[in-house]
Amino acid sequence: MKKIFAAFVLMFAVLTGFAMAQDGRLAETPMTRFLADHYKVDPVVVLSLQQRMNKYEDDTSVALYLAKLADIDPMKMLDPRLSGKSWKQLMDDSDLEVKLLFIDLPKEAAKNERFAYIYSQIEKNKNTKNFSPVLYDANIRDLIQLRLLKEAFGIAPSAAIKKLAKGSSFTEIIEQSMPEKYLEDSVSPTVDNYKVPVKKSDANTLPRIEAPRVRAIVIPKGGYEAGEVNTIRSAKPGTEAIPNR
Repeated sequence: MKKIFAAFVLMFAVLTGFAMAQDGRLAETPMTRFLADHYKVDPVVVLSLQQRMNKYEDDTSVALYLAKLADIDPMKMLDPRLSGKSWKQLMDDSDLEVKLLFIDLPKEAAKNERFAYIYSQIEKNKNTKNFSPVLYDANIRDLIQLRLLKEAFGIAPSAAIKKLAKGSSFTEIIEQSMPEKYLEDSVSPTVDNYKVPVKKSDANTLPRIEAPRVRAIVIPKGGYEAGEVNTIRSAKPGTEAIPNR
């Protein structure tokens, strides 16, 4: 039973874009470092989003991109999203126009089951004064991730759509395209102005999983709130950062 549970946790970690430290805690991965660098935020912000916004693996990138457009702390996207608001509603709340998401899609996208609806909305609305396309969460995820691939790696939407049609996920395409620097080991972080108690292993409740090329950045169970990561500098391995609330 323990082996089955351990396998499930490992699969969950891989699918959601983060790994587990040896004592079962969230640990930084190449994807964490890449997203933090691309969106210019602290890795702790990315980890906290990954921890709590884990139903869809692309949602972390969506939150980071929309927060960047709105010039707000990404963590401010978290609670409204978890309360049930759609990405379109969050864009409306932040006065962000949907057309900011649109990119040039190839004509063959019209024949692709996944992108045909998005393509039709772009074509239908691109020359209208009152730009009011109807987009769903899945559409917004796809548009933002297509933009990320183009901006970060120069992958054209047409090439990305072909890879997706063959069964690849956005996460797989990103990981395959990452420069080596994101795959290398890096120095563990430390924390200033935080209590840093050594926490006993959670081995009784969580399996120990070997996760190569990761470093532990421990996130409180409820995740960090907006603004709390501003004082974070670094933390010794095996310690937990707890804000002085």
